[in-house]
Amino acid sequence: MKSIIIIYIFLFIGCYICCIPTTTNWNSISPNILTSFASDLPVPPSSVLPINVSGIEENPFSIWTLGVGNVPSNNCMLPTPSGYTFPQYGVEYGSNADAGTCRTTVDGSQIVLGNKRAFGNSIPISADPSWAMFRFPLPDRSKFGDPQKITITFDGRGGETYGITTKGGNPCQSGPSPACNIRIEGTWDRAVVPGFYVLLGTPGIGGWEILGPYNDNVWPKLEIALTDDFKGQNIQEIDVVIFAFNQYPYVAECPGNLNNCYMYVHKHLRINTVQLTNGLVFQYSKTPSVYHPRIWGNNQEFWTQRIEPYWNLACDNLAPGGYSLQNIRKVWENILFDGSLCDNTRKTPMTSNLIWKKYLDSAVTWGNDRAKTGKNAMFLVRFLKSCLSLGRSDCVYTQAELDAFIPKVIDQEFKYFSNWGNWYDDATYKIDLGSAAPTEFWSLFYDTFYDHMNVSVRTTIESKIDAQMANYRNVFAQRAWTLWNGNNWTPWISSGFVFASLSRWYENTSLSQGMMTDLLSVMYRSRYLITNDGTFIEGLANYASMAMDKTMVVESAIYQTLGIHLQSPNWAFFEESYKWINDFVFVDGHTIDFGDSHIAPYSSITPLFSMYVRDMIGYGGGSPVVDPCQVNKFWANHYLQGGLETGFEMYSIFAKNWTALTSACTSYQDISRVYPYGGSGFFARKTLNSPSVAINSRNKLADYTGIAIQAKSSMYPHAELDFGGVIWAAFGSRILVDLSYGTISKENKADQLDNGPAGTNTVVIEEAWNSTFPGIINYSQFYNIKGTISLNSKTSDGVTYPFTFSDGSALYGRGLTTGWLNRYYRYVIPIPSDNGAYVILDTLTKHPSRSSVSPSEYFYSSNSNVSPLPSCGLWIRHSVMSLISGEVNIAPLCNTLSGQSTTVNGRITGASILGSTSFVYDGAITYSSVSDTNAAYRSRYVTSTPITQPEARAFLLLASQTSTFTTHSVTKYTQGPCTGNVACFEVILGTRSWRIELIKDSDIDGYSFSCIKEKSVSGYSTTSCQ
Repeated sequence: MKSIIIIYIFLFIGCYICCIPTTTNWNSISPNILTSFASDLPVPPSSVLPINVSGIEENPFSIWTLGVGNVPSNNCMLPTPSGYTFPQYGVEYGSNADAGTCRTTVDGSQIVLGNKRAFGNSIPISADPSWAMFRFPLPDRSKFGDPQKITITFDGRGGETYGITTKGGNPCQSGPSPACNIRIEGTWDRAVVPGFYVLLGTPGIGGWEILGPYNDNVWPKLEIALTDDFKGQNIQEIDVVIFAFNQYPYVAECPGNLNNCYMYVHKHLRINTVQLTNGLVFQYSKTPSVYHPRIWGNNQEFWTQRIEPYWNLACDNLAPGGYSLQNIRKVWENILFDGSLCDNTRKTPMTSNLIWKKYLDSAVTWGNDRAKTGKNAMFLVRFLKSCLSLGRSDCVYTQAELDAFIPKVIDQEFKYFSNWGNWYDDATYKIDLGSAAPTEFWSLFYDTFYDHMNVSVRTTIESKIDAQMANYRNVFAQRAWTLWNGNNWTPWISSGFVFASLSRWYENTSLSQGMMTDLLSVMYRSRYLITNDGTFIEGLANYASMAMDKTMVVESAIYQTLGIHLQSPNWAFFEESYKWINDFVFVDGHTIDFGDSHIAPYSSITPLFSMYVRDMIGYGGGSPVVDPCQVNKFWANHYLQGGLETGFEMYSIFAKNWTALTSACTSYQDISRVYPYGGSGFFARKTLNSPSVAINSRNKLADYTGIAIQAKSSMYPHAELDFGGVIWAAFGSRILVDLSYGTISKENKADQLDNGPAGTNTVVIEEAWNSTFPGIINYSQFYNIKGTISLNSKTSDGVTYPFTFSDGSALYGRGLTTGWLNRYYRYVIPIPSDNGAYVILDTLTKHPSRSSVSPSEYFYSSNSNVSPLPSCGLWIRHSVMSLISGEVNIAPLCNTLSGQSTTVNGRITGASILGSTSFVYDGAITYSSVSDTNAAYRSRYVTSTPITQPEARAFLLLASQTSTFTTHSVTKYTQGPCTGNVACFEVILGTRSWRIELIKDSDIDGYSFSCIKEKSVSGYSTTSCQ
């Protein structure tokens, strides 16, 4: 029995358990119960049912479900047997009818409360009670939440045949019983009303709280909100009893021959499940201001939280700006004043400020920066309102200038209200990704200018805001995928709607505050997007920033307005994510784009949120301890001022002297790292030394070569069947590329080339092409199966060689009756040379169900698919791929760190244990794509003879700054120990050589990597690897 993720947040003040009845008022149902059936009644347990939640993921919004699978057999009228624990068990039942037959039983997937002595059509209808008790002991509330409501579901088939339909009293409706000879038994009370009851209790109290009666109006689901009596911290178990007494299924007496009258078995009360829904005890520590503007607090609070950190920050005039460290005071002031005191360029008076001048001259134009311009105008208004209301003399602009500016902004912006664009209220679920921006903008507008708009303008805007909130609430209630899928959409959309709620907090209390509860609840759906190693499972660009940055937008708004922090994110995982992000912004300055993510320069501020989350929300206590080189690498890879373009999004944690914070970073360390839960690995090796290039320049990364390895589960959202894929970059240029987003990867992960293994640099089984769509759909890897990745090392002759080990055997069929490979191991080994070279080592063994198989390794390089080719720039990726002397040569067009042309070349050479292999060049490959990039160059390492025996292949990846390469090779090596079950390769780079050894575990399993050694002047040593 597993806890299902579902979300509820409730606002309440807990009570003690004093008000739960100590005795049960059975007479409220019928006086006959105690006089005739006292021994057949459910009794509140005397002690709490033991609980075992080991192996169940902690979730404060858990739902515990009890049903047929939790019923102990042959246990009528008995307590839960000793040794049984919740949630494995938790159902008790009764009672015994006159003939000794239990009146509650299991029928298929349902628990059935009988209205007969036994469960047969010719059996008398019994007056005896029938009941089932569902026991919910409460685990640690800090981990699994507080009890909120009970949900009972019934037979969903409905109609007269399967509905709840019950009638109360005596089925003989005329004359004294048994004047009609219907088959009944027991003591009947004709005054009993139709329906069943729900009894609530807790161990040790002694009585039941009686709710009901309930009849067909609750079918097929009954929800009962728990009162405060059952939410107190002293409550350790909630017991729910469904109780039926003196019930029968038809209104009229049975017609005709009474001896042939019977009641159908399927008219019993049939219960599917009973659920206890948990949630957070949610209380705001402060209430919003009753005045506008109120978002981010009143004028004093706004100044303290949003202005003062920057107002008191000294200028950092040593920061180079551009694609590097930012003088953050200058960036912030440029938003307000179209210049900065840092360089004496503040624009005064108001008419010389470019942003203000647009409004004063009625020169606002519709364009891509409309939202940015408008929000910064509102930020200026908030700044001046705060500054002037506090009586400060350093506000730069005057009250008169503000008074002249406000009506201009209202007039110019409101002209665009009706043609803002698509609010997506015409979409299937009335909200979509595009709903967030207009909802945010006009909610801020409404809040900022509330006291300055005329009634007509205000009414128009608030009507639209309210309609948007109603749409949000409707989507939440329907659990529609636009919010409930729990991927990046959830925080992205919610980040716009949080402002709608706050702007209308008092003006439409029920709608706005109800929507806030929905919003804070559904945000929990995105909790598991970050694994415990900091990986954002959908990929970096642009999913991580869409989710994580917008999560912080919601966090800031509710904390500064309502005084509470978001509880939905796992802040410990969030805090770790900057390391993964910095690795995923690769050594060529572009993002790693495995799966459905995108390749692009990185322009988000997500790592700063991660690094300084403790300062922003107080998570974990104390101040963050951040590696200055991690901070420096973020700024060096950051694209201009992305994420720092509007004042409302300039948070206090950014107000730092970044030059001082990074001054301790004098060089980057080589990277050898894996993220085993997220499924990726990285190496970066310093190959050049450019002392004239500053450490805080993005061009410093051109000293490095790097390789990234994909091992992510295809079950993650936006993941593809691309296990084992690699991306390779050197000296500022990407050499081996993934096919990137292409088309969206849904449940069928291989429905387009880019989504399957043939769309990345991994092993592809040539027999696995779909015969109907050859060249498009390849089924080499099986869906819903995980591989693994780990970082290991071998030490020989005093030298330690780190390597990644990816096991994709299961994805290729190991463990399945019919598969392709019984073993697919991929090792990536950096070679400690001046060339920054890497070896990819594959071990491949056919599946036992096959006599042979043809595995190939695929290698892709970029193709802009544009003619004529554009000049270089930071976004331009193109290459020339060719075969030179049997090796793959890749020549990128541009250095994407500098935006200049490059002479870098990459070379791939391969070798095989079995032989009969070579590279073939396929030329330009086109594929379906949602973007302009829909082509790549491809080479394959193929076998002319399908393999029947264990195989191993080695590939040397070598980069050069020119088209000239040092002497290099990788070959099968057969000297020394490399015979029998030991197979070897030799790698030569210039004057240095290494022997890579593999051992055959068996003919069924094949080879595994066992050792690597460098050749000395006396040859290879005989010592073993450690």
